Amino acid sequence: MEVKKNVVFGASGVVGSNLITLLKQKKLEYLAVYRKEGNTGEKNKDILEIFDVSEKDIAGANVFCCIGSSLKKAGSKEKFIEVELDLVVKLAEFCFALGCENFNIISSVNANSGSKIFYAKVKGDLEKKLLGIGFKKLNIVRPSLLDGKREEFRLLESLALLVFKPLGFLFVGPLLQFKPIDVMLVAKCMLHLALFGANKVNILENKDMHRMEDKSKA
Repeated sequence: MEVKKNVVFGASGVVGSNLITLLKQKKLEYLAVYRKEGNTGEKNKDILEIFDVSEKDIAGANVFCCIGSSLKKAGSKEKFIEVELDLVVKLAEFCFALGCENFNIISSVNANSGSKIFYAKVKGDLEKKLLGIGFKKLNIVRPSLLDGKREEFRLLESLALLVFKPLGFLFVGPLLQFKPIDVMLVAKCMLHLALFGANKVNILENKDMHRMEDKSKA
Protein backbone atom coordinates (compact mmCIF):
# COMPACT_ATOMS: atom_id res chain seq x y z
CA MET A 1 0.00 0.00 0.00
CA GLU A 2 1.33 3.43 -0.95
CA VAL A 3 2.22 5.54 2.07
CA LYS A 4 0.42 8.89 2.02
CA LYS A 5 0.31 11.88 4.28
CA ASN A 6 -2.87 12.32 6.29
CA VAL A 7 -4.09 15.90 6.71
CA VAL A 8 -6.61 16.52 9.49
CA PHE A 9 -8.57 19.77 9.50
CA GLY A 10 -10.27 20.46 12.81
CA ALA A 11 -7.68 18.45 14.72
CA SER A 12 -8.69 19.88 18.09
CA GLY A 13 -12.30 18.68 17.79
CA VAL A 14 -13.74 15.62 19.47
CA VAL A 15 -13.32 13.38 16.40
CA GLY A 16 -10.28 15.13 14.95
CA SER A 17 -8.27 14.73 18.17
CA ASN A 18 -9.10 11.03 18.29
CA LEU A 19 -8.06 10.69 14.66
CA ILE A 20 -4.69 12.26 15.51
CA THR A 21 -4.31 9.79 18.40
CA LEU A 22 -5.05 6.93 16.01
CA LEU A 23 -2.56 8.15 13.41
CA LYS A 24 0.11 8.36 16.11
CA GLN A 25 -0.65 4.83 17.27
CA LYS A 26 -0.31 3.52 13.73
CA LYS A 27 2.82 5.62 13.14
CA LEU A 28 1.30 7.22 10.05
CA GLU A 29 2.53 10.57 8.79
CA TYR A 30 0.11 13.40 9.42
CA LEU A 31 -0.38 17.13 9.39
CA ALA A 32 -2.77 18.52 11.99
CA VAL A 33 -4.50 21.76 11.08
CA TYR A 34 -6.30 23.84 13.69
CA ARG A 35 -8.58 26.85 13.60
CA LYS A 36 -7.05 28.11 16.81
CA GLU A 37 -3.68 28.17 18.52
CA GLY A 38 -2.40 24.91 19.92
CA ASN A 39 0.72 23.19 21.19
CA THR A 40 3.52 23.53 18.64
CA GLY A 41 6.02 21.57 20.71
CA GLU A 42 4.78 18.15 19.68
CA LYS A 43 6.60 16.31 16.91
CA ASN A 44 4.65 15.70 13.68
CA LYS A 45 2.06 18.27 14.67
CA ASP A 46 1.71 21.59 12.87
CA ILE A 47 -0.48 24.52 13.84
CA LEU A 48 -1.70 26.25 10.69
CA GLU A 49 -4.53 28.40 9.57
CA ILE A 50 -6.87 26.36 7.37
CA PHE A 51 -5.97 28.02 4.09
CA ASP A 52 -2.24 28.24 4.82
CA VAL A 53 -1.68 24.67 3.61
CA SER A 54 0.02 24.28 0.25
CA GLU A 55 -0.06 21.94 -2.71
CA LYS A 56 2.82 19.91 -1.27
CA ASP A 57 0.71 19.28 1.84
CA ILE A 58 -2.51 18.34 0.05
CA ALA A 59 -1.67 16.75 -3.31
CA GLY A 60 -2.06 12.97 -3.00
CA ALA A 61 -2.91 13.15 0.72
CA ASN A 62 -5.80 11.62 2.60
CA VAL A 63 -7.67 14.72 3.73
CA PHE A 64 -9.99 14.55 6.75
CA CYS A 65 -12.40 17.34 7.55
CA CYS A 66 -13.46 17.25 11.20
CA ILE A 67 -14.52 20.88 11.41
CA GLY A 68 -17.74 21.42 13.30
CA SER A 69 -19.66 23.70 15.59
CA SER A 70 -22.93 23.89 17.51
CA LEU A 71 -25.80 26.35 17.41
CA LYS A 72 -24.86 27.59 20.88
CA LYS A 73 -21.21 28.08 19.96
CA ALA A 74 -22.00 29.64 16.58
CA GLY A 75 -24.58 31.99 18.07
CA SER A 76 -27.15 31.79 15.28
CA LYS A 77 -28.35 29.54 12.47
CA GLU A 78 -26.67 31.83 9.97
CA LYS A 79 -23.30 31.60 11.72
CA PHE A 80 -23.73 27.84 12.10
CA ILE A 81 -24.23 27.51 8.35
CA GLU A 82 -21.12 29.63 7.75
CA VAL A 83 -19.01 27.01 9.57
CA GLU A 84 -20.79 23.71 8.93
CA LEU A 85 -21.58 24.37 5.27
CA ASP A 86 -19.89 27.37 3.69
CA LEU A 87 -16.46 26.96 5.31
CA VAL A 88 -16.34 23.19 4.73
CA VAL A 89 -17.34 23.51 1.06
CA LYS A 90 -14.77 26.26 0.56
CA LEU A 91 -12.13 24.05 2.17
CA ALA A 92 -13.10 21.05 0.03
CA GLU A 93 -12.89 23.11 -3.17
CA PHE A 94 -9.56 24.53 -2.03
CA CYS A 95 -8.15 21.05 -1.37
CA PHE A 96 -9.48 19.72 -4.68
CA ALA A 97 -7.74 22.57 -6.52
CA LEU A 98 -4.49 21.61 -4.75
CA GLY A 99 -4.70 18.00 -5.95
CA CYS A 100 -6.68 16.22 -3.25
CA GLU A 101 -8.37 13.08 -4.56
CA ASN A 102 -9.37 11.49 -1.24
CA PHE A 103 -11.64 13.64 0.94
CA ASN A 104 -13.18 12.38 4.18
CA ILE A 105 -15.99 14.16 5.99
CA ILE A 106 -18.17 13.79 9.08
CA SER A 107 -21.82 14.27 8.28
CA SER A 108 -24.75 13.15 10.41
CA VAL A 109 -27.36 10.44 10.72
CA ASN A 110 -30.42 11.27 8.60
CA ALA A 111 -28.55 13.93 6.59
CA ASN A 112 -30.99 15.06 3.92
CA SER A 113 -31.16 18.34 2.01
CA GLY A 114 -34.95 17.98 1.96
CA SER A 115 -35.28 17.50 5.71
CA LYS A 116 -37.33 19.89 7.83
CA ILE A 117 -34.87 19.34 10.69
CA PHE A 118 -32.33 22.16 10.55
CA TYR A 119 -29.20 20.16 11.40
CA ALA A 120 -30.07 17.26 9.08
CA LYS A 121 -30.81 19.69 6.24
CA VAL A 122 -27.50 21.53 6.64
CA LYS A 123 -25.59 18.24 6.56
CA GLY A 124 -27.63 17.10 3.55
CA ASP A 125 -26.87 20.36 1.74
CA LEU A 126 -23.20 19.84 2.56
CA GLU A 127 -23.13 16.32 1.15
CA LYS A 128 -24.87 17.49 -2.01
CA LYS A 129 -22.30 20.22 -2.61
CA LEU A 130 -19.36 17.89 -1.91
CA LEU A 131 -20.71 15.36 -4.39
CA GLY A 132 -20.49 18.01 -7.08
CA ILE A 133 -16.81 18.80 -6.60
CA GLY A 134 -15.44 15.68 -8.28
CA PHE A 135 -13.22 13.89 -5.78
CA LYS A 136 -11.90 10.52 -6.92
CA LYS A 137 -12.80 9.16 -3.48
CA LEU A 138 -15.31 10.88 -1.22
CA ASN A 139 -15.90 9.19 2.13
CA ILE A 140 -18.86 10.32 4.22
CA VAL A 141 -19.53 9.02 7.73
CA ARG A 142 -22.93 9.62 9.28
CA PRO A 143 -22.70 9.18 13.05
CA SER A 144 -25.55 9.54 15.49
CA LEU A 145 -25.02 11.10 18.93
CA LEU A 146 -21.27 11.35 19.54
CA ASP A 147 -19.96 9.89 22.78
CA GLY A 148 -16.69 11.56 23.71
CA LYS A 149 -15.04 14.27 25.77
CA ARG A 150 -15.49 17.71 24.25
CA GLU A 151 -13.68 20.95 25.08
CA GLU A 152 -17.00 22.72 25.56
CA PHE A 153 -19.90 21.45 27.64
CA ARG A 154 -23.08 20.63 25.71
CA LEU A 155 -25.97 20.23 28.11
CA LEU A 156 -28.53 18.56 25.82
CA GLU A 157 -25.92 16.19 24.40
CA SER A 158 -24.75 15.25 27.89
CA LEU A 159 -28.31 14.62 29.06
CA ALA A 160 -29.06 12.50 25.99
CA LEU A 161 -25.98 10.37 26.61
CA LEU A 162 -26.92 10.01 30.27
CA VAL A 163 -30.29 8.61 29.22
CA PHE A 164 -29.40 6.54 26.17
CA LYS A 165 -26.00 5.01 27.01
CA PRO A 166 -27.36 2.66 29.70
CA LEU A 167 -30.07 1.61 27.22
CA GLY A 168 -27.61 0.67 24.51
CA PHE A 169 -28.84 -2.92 24.49
CA LEU A 170 -32.20 -1.67 23.18
CA PHE A 171 -30.66 -0.21 20.02
CA VAL A 172 -31.01 -3.27 17.80
CA GLY A 173 -32.42 -3.76 14.31
CA PRO A 174 -33.57 -0.44 12.80
CA LEU A 175 -32.77 1.36 16.07
CA LEU A 176 -29.05 0.60 15.67
CA GLN A 177 -28.97 3.54 13.27
CA PHE A 178 -29.55 5.89 16.22
CA LYS A 179 -27.37 4.28 18.90
CA PRO A 180 -24.83 6.72 20.42
CA ILE A 181 -21.37 6.10 19.02
CA ASP A 182 -17.92 6.42 20.54
CA VAL A 183 -15.82 9.09 18.84
CA MET A 184 -12.80 6.79 18.53
CA LEU A 185 -14.92 4.32 16.57
CA VAL A 186 -15.89 7.13 14.19
CA ALA A 187 -12.21 8.03 13.79
CA LYS A 188 -11.30 4.38 13.12
CA CYS A 189 -14.00 4.08 10.47
CA MET A 190 -12.89 7.28 8.77
CA LEU A 191 -9.28 6.10 8.61
CA HIS A 192 -10.32 2.64 7.39
CA LEU A 193 -12.30 4.17 4.51
CA ALA A 194 -9.46 6.53 3.63
CA LEU A 195 -6.91 3.70 3.49
CA PHE A 196 -8.98 0.84 2.10
CA GLY A 197 -12.23 2.23 0.67
CA ALA A 198 -12.94 1.98 -3.05
CA ASN A 199 -12.34 4.99 -5.30
CA LYS A 200 -15.93 6.20 -5.32
CA VAL A 201 -18.45 7.84 -3.02
CA ASN A 202 -18.55 5.75 0.16
CA ILE A 203 -21.24 6.49 2.73
CA LEU A 204 -20.96 4.79 6.10
CA GLU A 205 -24.08 4.95 8.23
CA ASN A 206 -24.12 4.88 12.02
CA LYS A 207 -25.41 1.29 12.03
CA ASP A 208 -22.60 0.24 9.67
CA MET A 209 -19.95 1.65 12.01
CA HIS A 210 -21.41 -0.24 14.97
CA ARG A 211 -21.45 -3.45 12.91
CA MET A 212 -17.81 -2.94 11.95
CA GLU A 213 -16.98 -2.71 15.65
CA ASP A 214 -18.94 -5.88 16.39
CA LYS A 215 -17.06 -7.75 13.64
CA SER A 216 -13.70 -6.60 14.97
CA LYS A 217 -14.61 -7.99 18.39
CA ALA A 218 -15.80 -11.33 17.02
